[in-house]
Amino acid sequence: TAGFWSRGNGWVILSLADVLRRCPSDIEGWTEVLGIYRELCVALLRWQQSCGLWRIVPECADAHLETSGSAMIAAGLAIGAGEKWIEPKVASHVQRTAGELATWIRRDGALVGAQRPAGHGGWETHKHSTMAECTYATGIFLRLLGELKHYNFI
Repeated sequence: TAGFWSRGNGWVILSLADVLRRCPSDIEGWTEVLGIYRELCVALLRWQQSCGLWRIVPECADAHLETSGSAMIAAGLAIGAGEKWIEPKVASHVQRTAGELATWIRRDGALVGAQRPAGHGGWETHKHSTMAECTYATGIFLRLLGELKHYNFI
């Protein structure tokens, strides 16, 4: 995860999980994709914060927490735990994320804390991005809840 942001990692882990779940396990390359998925899971779990979320730049201690990336990462982990590609006990990490995300929901039902992109630039540019509700943040939180329900984790 070095040098990458949580939402980028979220897109990757969730995409890998979706591909693995929808393709037959005997298709050429499936095992290799599973290996990449598992490596990413291990790396991301290492950077999960005690509250259950990930920082916008996971390994950067002064980076803020970010909700949309955290929801995507957790959804990708939920699928792996549910399909038993990774340890089922990872579900407790995902449940912690969902519980924390629930505290970031406004009265109107919108999930806040998603970073709006600052455009080109590195970490310094992203420090100046705005935090707000974004449609994809609320949507991915609902997807996370759906995955948790699907695998009977809630």
